[in-house]
Amino acid sequence: MAEPLWLAEVTPAKPVKLRPTSTIGDVIQTAIADGLNQLLRFGPGACSGTDPEDVHKSRVATRKMRSQLKSFSVAVDETWLRDTRSDLGWLADGLGAVRDTDVMLERIRKCAAGLSAEDGVAATALIGQLEAAREEAVQDLGTMMKDGRCRSLVTRLQAGAVNPPVLPIASERAAELAPAFVSTAWRRLDRSVSALPRRPADDDLHEVRIRAKRCRYTTEILRPVMGGDAQRLARALAELQGALGDIHDSHSTQAWLRASPRSVDEALVAGMMVAAEASDHAALLQSWRRIWLKALKVSPPQTPNR
Repeated sequence: MAEPLWLAEVTPAKPVKLRPTSTIGDVIQTAIADGLNQLLRFGPGACSGTDPEDVHKSRVATRKMRSQLKSFSVAVDETWLRDTRSDLGWLADGLGAVRDTDVMLERIRKCAAGLSAEDGVAATALIGQLEAAREEAVQDLGTMMKDGRCRSLVTRLQAGAVNPPVLPIASERAAELAPAFVSTAWRRLDRSVSALPRRPADDDLHEVRIRAKRCRYTTEILRPVMGGDAQRLARALAELQGALGDIHDSHSTQAWLRASPRSVDEALVAGMMVAAEASDHAALLQSWRRIWLKALKVSPPQTPNR
């Protein structure tokens, strides 16, 4: 898939350098500018489909921006926020379709490496099916990134990076409001963990992961105005997010291996791979709560609900 050449013509934004005296508006402007610049840098490579890392970084850029805008929604124009988050979600889904196959390919290739030569033919066939699915997802992504909706989104982000569509509260100092933003995101995460059953389903843990990610992204962008405690919290949340992400990836890989009709040999090898993934999945389920307990040790001070 050819790169969307129009992206190369877009001028990168200039983020505000955040400091303790910065306003909430400065934080929002930086979130928009950083996200846009990441998308401009890695989007063309993601569209070409040649480098999985470009896909990953583009997806992170869209999801991080979408999450941060949600966190600061009290200070952003409602219509602009709704339209922008909708378009970012649409683009993130396209990037996610490619990224998900990249992750599954990595896991399945790792499983295949431990198989006998006799089973290698069937394993290669399974990998080929997933590679074909990835190519289709890359084609779809390329179409999306050439679509007028993507152009409109980038144009809106460009304007927002210069003159963010903020409300009067955005003029207040970020240092004064940052603890409330972070503690609000933390409370939502804490409640989602507390609500888990003794043996949570993967969908339940995926919801916790979304909460952890939102809290992490909120904390990361506010770190320059909050200091060292925010850095420690962001690291702990990144570790938690990673562990929960591995659980989700293992679950998704097992689901794909079980889903498609296959030959007898391919079904046999797919079953062997499912067994390996199930073992890995069980170990991951044992470890994530230990990581959560570590995160609790650096949890933010609680502030009243905003």
